[in-house]
Amino acid sequence: MPNVNVVTSYRLFLGGHHRRQNGGASYVDLILPTTNQQSGIATPGFFSQLPYGEGEATVLCKLMYWNVVGSANPNHTAPPSALMEPIGSTDMTITAWYAPPGGIGGEDTPAVEADTFSIDADDFVDIYTGSQWLSPLESVNPASAHGAGPQGIDNDLIFTKAGATTGTMVATLPGDSSQQFVEFVSLEPGVELGGSRSFNEAAAADGIVIASYRNPHTAPPRIDPSRLPREGWVLFGGVTFDGGGFGIPIGGGTPVPIDPWGPALMDVLRTLSIYQTANRLASHSARAAIQRYSLDAAIHDLGALQKQIGSR
Repeated sequence: MPNVNVVTSYRLFLGGHHRRQNGGASYVDLILPTTNQQSGIATPGFFSQLPYGEGEATVLCKLMYWNVVGSANPNHTAPPSALMEPIGSTDMTITAWYAPPGGIGGEDTPAVEADTFSIDADDFVDIYTGSQWLSPLESVNPASAHGAGPQGIDNDLIFTKAGATTGTMVATLPGDSSQQFVEFVSLEPGVELGGSRSFNEAAAADGIVIASYRNPHTAPPRIDPSRLPREGWVLFGGVTFDGGGFGIPIGGGTPVPIDPWGPALMDVLRTLSIYQTANRLASHSARAAIQRYSLDAAIHDLGALQKQIGSR
């Protein structure tokens, strides 16, 4: 399979209510995006936290989820853990989405912000018609907890100071009915899953809820390379000689590309690429923190590669 462009990004989510009040993009880059030509399995550098800010103002932002567009699988999100994604025949993007620490309203006016995320667009969606903000919430119970404000600017908020509440997300994206609800990708502490599109909030809960949406695809079920039975494969190409090729599970299944030396070596190379990319950051403290994290990850990955070589 020919190489394709794989764009990897690490983004800090800025929050829908921030955009409603101040305008601008939905994110800032924690690490500048990188583009690599690859085939086989994509294994982007995994960082459970990344720093943002300068000096004493630096904060650690946690990984909420991955978003993958254009792989051999249908467009999808993935949990905040190490990712192995089969590369298809078209260019693909892998984005790690991070959340800043802290809440929305604080102790005086605790609130939960509801946000809608388009998997296909790899971005957050907030629609203003010219006279009214469209709410991401279908209903709130009690209704008095649902924010309003001029032109509905607060209708993405549920105020929780008065007690526990329940919210239900819209079934389709505001302004685009082809984008249908898929699942919740982030539920902050104090917020629990209710029904298929609903969530329950404890009194004084303060954070964000993110629901994902996607245009339904007819592609085959997702392939998770890490869960395939590796003992029962027929190997083709140069796999047994540390080269590239592909494998097919015994008994039938989808062919899975295999990189030379497997994912372990690719982990090392991509982690070192992140170390090099961090040199572009203007913030000395952020640059040092990212390079420290990437070196730690590279050392871990080199250990895995050493074990892999020793077992041959």
